[in-house]
Amino acid sequence: MKKIVLLFLCLTVMSVHAARIVDGINYELNREEMYALVVKLDYPNKYSGDIVIPETIVIGEYEFDVLGIDEEAFEGCPITSISLPESIQLIDDNAFASCTKLTSIKLPDSVWGIGNEAFYNCRNVTELKLPHNEVLVLDCAFAYMQSLKEIVFPDEWTMIGYPETVTDFFKGCTSLKKIVLGKNIQAIYAGAFNECESLKEVICPADGVLEYIGEEAFAETGLESMRFLPKTVKHIDTDAFSECPNLKEFFIPASVEQLGGVNSLDYRCTSLVFEDTKVPLKLLGMDHSAFEEMYLGRPIESSQSYLPCGRNMLALKKLVFGASFSAGTNWYFGNHVTDIYSYASNPAPIECKFTDQTYDNATLYVPKGTKSAYASQSNFAPFFIINEMTDEQTGIHDMSDMHAGDATVYTMGGSRVRRPVRGLNIINGKKVLVK
Repeated sequence: MKKIVLLFLCLTVMSVHAARIVDGINYELNREEMYALVVKLDYPNKYSGDIVIPETIVIGEYEFDVLGIDEEAFEGCPITSISLPESIQLIDDNAFASCTKLTSIKLPDSVWGIGNEAFYNCRNVTELKLPHNEVLVLDCAFAYMQSLKEIVFPDEWTMIGYPETVTDFFKGCTSLKKIVLGKNIQAIYAGAFNECESLKEVICPADGVLEYIGEEAFAETGLESMRFLPKTVKHIDTDAFSECPNLKEFFIPASVEQLGGVNSLDYRCTSLVFEDTKVPLKLLGMDHSAFEEMYLGRPIESSQSYLPCGRNMLALKKLVFGASFSAGTNWYFGNHVTDIYSYASNPAPIECKFTDQTYDNATLYVPKGTKSAYASQSNFAPFFIINEMTDEQTGIHDMSDMHAGDATVYTMGGSRVRRPVRGLNIINGKKVLVK
């Protein structure tokens, strides 16, 4: 796996080769196929200053195409700039790692293989231009570019990172604030933007095709919302958004069909929203004790014998079942719920269990005309207080709107506010009761 770029490019120097320095650059030559690789200088010499790599070199009567940068060629060198020609196809492992004086990297469109840690710890790079070409990028290729603030991914890219491995593509780019995805990106793989603590904005094109977000892809970032996720996303892997201190709401769009384990959310994430749809969500696990409110707007399927989050939910006060919600008896919701809203006209599919304390102390709100149906259903009959909703409460058919970052929110007095206030609000034209 680690040498896959070299294998598929076949640019390793074969039996017929020679080393030659031309204009201060050391090359290894393949005389059979007439290409050259840039290699490191013999110890203790190092490259420095402004480096310009030509497309071809001429030695005697022979011309060689310069096709790649060999592993560790410039690692730790005090180079201040690098100019790469359109002939370059391969940038191998650690080729420019720890080139701390570089401030700008522009990769030619000819590049289609970037090795492990190729630009690792280029911590003063502020500008990175990616190739307009489908590129295979391996582990930590751009990790710890700590001065980089924005990345624009070309439309030619179909994935960020590499499947079946933790790529940590841009891990530790601590100044990165904005990502613009190309319209053909289908997958963001494991660890891609892990530890990008300043990242707050991810722009997805309206006609994009993003379907997969890998394990810890956005872990420990500065994201404040998950509502940038497009309606094309189908699979979010385990802890994709773990330990994000600014993330107050864990939001899953209706398009998502499978959600990996939700185990390491930051304790400041207090709201869970599963957007309304009749399509079941396959939930692989959940263990987060800080949720204060949950909106479950769709059927839930789980392979676990129970969802452990429920038994640990010491903070959960408000629980809302959307009209399409259903789940098996493996759901538990702790002892501290005070308000439960169910918008299902038929309570039969809702087979969740509650504790005796919840049955005694919580108020169950149900749609008008359904109180008797709920009171006769085994899992709801023990509730001491069952109230039919008022007209204002019945109007709240999609509570997932409540935390939308771009929502329009007004008080009943007509004043626009940034976030809903306690009592009745008008959110995106709907009446919402916030307790």
